[in-house]
Amino acid sequence: MKKQWAVAGAIVLGGWNRVTADEWADRLSQLEQRQNVLERKYEVDQENAANKAKDTALANAGGKDGFGVKSPDGAFVLKLYGDVQADGRFFLKDGSHGVTSSLTDTFLLRRLRPGVEVTLNKWITGRLQPNFGNGGATLDDAYANLAFRPAAQLRVGRFKPPVGLENLRSSARLTFVERALPTGLVPNYDLGVQLWGELGGGRAAYAVSATNGAADGANIDGADTTDRKDFAARVFLTPLKNSPNPSLAGLGVGLAGSTGRQVGSASSPGLTAGYKTHGQNTFFAYQGRAVADGNRTRWSPQLTWFSGPWALLGEHVTSRQTVRSTVTLVTADLIQRSWQVAASYVLTGEDATDKGVKPRHPYEPGNPGWGAWEIAARFAQFTAGRSVFDKVGANTSFASAAVSARSARSFSAGLNWYATPSVKWQTDFESTSFDGGATGGNRPVERALLTRIQLSY
Repeated sequence: MKKQWAVAGAIVLGGWNRVTADEWADRLSQLEQRQNVLERKYEVDQENAANKAKDTALANAGGKDGFGVKSPDGAFVLKLYGDVQADGRFFLKDGSHGVTSSLTDTFLLRRLRPGVEVTLNKWITGRLQPNFGNGGATLDDAYANLAFRPAAQLRVGRFKPPVGLENLRSSARLTFVERALPTGLVPNYDLGVQLWGELGGGRAAYAVSATNGAADGANIDGADTTDRKDFAARVFLTPLKNSPNPSLAGLGVGLAGSTGRQVGSASSPGLTAGYKTHGQNTFFAYQGRAVADGNRTRWSPQLTWFSGPWALLGEHVTSRQTVRSTVTLVTADLIQRSWQVAASYVLTGEDATDKGVKPRHPYEPGNPGWGAWEIAARFAQFTAGRSVFDKVGANTSFASAAVSARSARSFSAGLNWYATPSVKWQTDFESTSFDGGATGGNRPVERALLTRIQLSY
């Protein structure tokens, strides 16, 4: 009896196994078909997404790339940037004379500069930046840059010739509210062409330019009226950039200079409109009878050093210009010199760089973090050549000692708060003393408190 049940069970089990195997084969076939359909659908979706991406621009807001739009392949980039600087200037009592300064305390919109930068085919860049600050409208950068390679780039249009160290740094990245006295001896914005680039992985940078020839501290805004041009060159080295020692890696040295021949007239002297203090008050100016009449050369040795929260900047500028008196027709080579040394320290420990300070913990109401804090100090001096005040005729000189100072010495102390990478608040105390510059004596000491709130993007 047991044997019969065993045979019957074996027959039934064998039949079940045969039916199940057939069903599984059918189900596997169906699953394979479904998998093939899904895989193909996925491939089609991927192809459609890729085709759509090729025609869809990518927009970005904030971050390191700022605001802008770019094509998916990066060949076309449109970037919007700019800065707003709201300043306050307050002139303190003159302690040596015991009188209140006649200089005017004021609030002003120092700079309002929206800008646009366009990149085409990844190597052609156009930049345009107007400035609506100081109650007017001017044009700062306006150029095209052709980056054939990092070591060979060509810039054409309106830009700053490569002479001054601090002048080449954007005003949005300055450690102090205003640039130091040496900047008054170098050209500001000019029109021309420049070949520049970087070598050795950024350990060396060079620039060579030919421009219309802006006077000391001046811009050239209109059409050129003379065939004479200025030529400028600059070499800046950071030979130990890749050193594991940060104190050595952050050291940079450079040399810049310019030369050209400029001839002015009574209506267009071709000379500086005046050298200014950090409070933007003129303390030296040529008399109306002086005009440019020959060679103008400038030389500027330069140094920077960055090591963690420490930063150091130093530069010296010598400007030599042949000047003629339109009254006596006497000519002379006049020399002006200026130097500065500036140091800063980030109290909150962030790294100081030539691009400014990026707070590790940006300030945001209701959240921890108070941004980055920095202190700074600066010494600067300007000295006019003796021949500037020599008589070139009866009661005639190139500059009046009763109006123009023979020298100026300044001390600056600053406190900066980098609330976020885009918001900065600055307060500087400035004290400038003079030799000469007043009838029968020295121009009164200028003491000022300069403040700035800056928004950059």
